[in-house]
Amino acid sequence: MGEIVNKGSLVAVVAIGAFLGVFILFPMNETIFYFEHLQNNLDAPTYTGFISNEFDLLFKGKNLKILIFYLFSGIVFSFLVTITNHKFSDKNRLLVHLSEELSKSIADVIAQGEGANIEFKSSFRWDYQQLKVNRALEAVVLKTISGFMNSNGGSLLIGVADDQLIMGLKKDYQTLKKPDQDGFEQAIITSISTNFGAHLCRNIHILFHSINNEDICRLIVTKSKKPVYLKHEGKLKLFVRTGGGTRELDIQESVEYIATHWAK
Repeated sequence: MGEIVNKGSLVAVVAIGAFLGVFILFPMNETIFYFEHLQNNLDAPTYTGFISNEFDLLFKGKNLKILIFYLFSGIVFSFLVTITNHKFSDKNRLLVHLSEELSKSIADVIAQGEGANIEFKSSFRWDYQQLKVNRALEAVVLKTISGFMNSNGGSLLIGVADDQLIMGLKKDYQTLKKPDQDGFEQAIITSISTNFGAHLCRNIHILFHSINNEDICRLIVTKSKKPVYLKHEGKLKLFVRTGGGTRELDIQESVEYIATHWAK
């Protein structure tokens, strides 16, 4: 709840809910009662007189249980509307972000070069210098992903060297039991689930592109609602994007960054 309604807006949500309960829900219910049961009664008061009398009883404390009921109902309804609106807004922002990213051609993304929101990696597991599988490279990819999630999101292209040379994924495919796009995507998802938790897979959108008959994997990473830690060298560490790179924050930097970046 704290993520959705912060301290500054909590009072407003409660106040709006209380107003809604007493001045909207209560008179609506009384209006229905009047027209269903009293309208045709010759001894019944006028509608205006009836409503005025009901409010008078309510505010004088003679119908305290009813007052509490409508206050509570209004506040609950106000919170539900706030939560629903927040979730809808999050989904809408995500759709807008993905739409903007997908509108960019892969050639334009590569030509743009590396920056705060774009990074290239030659491979996921294959070491082109040692000419063998190197699982340490997987940790480098995870650092970038966590850095994007802890910052403002971004795109990671696997199969593209720092100098924009297209390396492709064939070497990475050869390291997999299922040497194709499906196998590569599953390897990415498994790595993310194992290191960050399955719930954060929703922050990663995996696409494949082909340039000169070479596959490229594009990971569109969205910002996380909470700090994302990566276990590296036996310790949980917080990585963020700074300029065109990913940097680890020390304890003091982490505390200050979390306080400002995920401000309530």
